[in-house]
Amino acid sequence: MDDLPRWLSDRLDEDERAACRACAHVSATWYVDEDFGGAVLGWAPGPSASEEVPRTSRRGIMIAPHGPGVAPHIARHDPDRVLRRIRSVRALIGDLAWTLRKRDEHPSGSLAFQQWDNRAYGLHRALRRAAAEYAALPGYREEWAL
Repeated sequence: MDDLPRWLSDRLDEDERAACRACAHVSATWYVDEDFGGAVLGWAPGPSASEEVPRTSRRGIMIAPHGPGVAPHIARHDPDRVLRRIRSVRALIGDLAWTLRKRDEHPSGSLAFQQWDNRAYGLHRALRRAAAEYAALPGYREEWAL
């Protein structure tokens, strides 16, 4: 194949580090504060000595006070979602590596080799689609575009 799996894996590592830095609170969720119109990194209220704070209120940190046009997008692409996407793409990379190993267990002209090679081709195409979101970054190759 080519260097796509390694290059894509490096981009996923970068995304993972950024997502983990963005949300160090394991139980945090991102949501839109409708009253303020900003994206909030929030978590459920902890125990409070004051009865003035309703138990249904949320605590949080405003992370994007950019109004109703931007906040929903930011909240929708929270670190948890990014990490789930990273796991999915990494699974594809792992599937491709496993498939290539299985393919190489057979003589190159055999039917079994061809079947595993066809599967590898399909997985590689899926990785090319996943890499498309990084097309503007250094190292992306035009031959990876579909």
